[in-house]
Amino acid sequence: MAKREAFKIYLKKGFEKEYEWIHRNIWTEVKAKIEASGVYDYSIFLDENTGDAFCCAEVQGD
Repeated sequence: MAKREAFKIYLKKGFEKEYEWIHRNIWTEVKAKIEASGVYDYSIFLDENTGDAFCCAEVQGD
């Protein structure tokens, strides 16, 4: 059974480009660990005005 997980983080002002680059260029090892944990769909939505990032993932399993 799949479930949806969500969390919110605050992105420090001035680090937006670095944060975006890191998430667009995820290391192969990190991606493999995420997939092995059951995550098969992951999205991040950033409010550039506040720095709040809302993250949600679809996770397979209990």
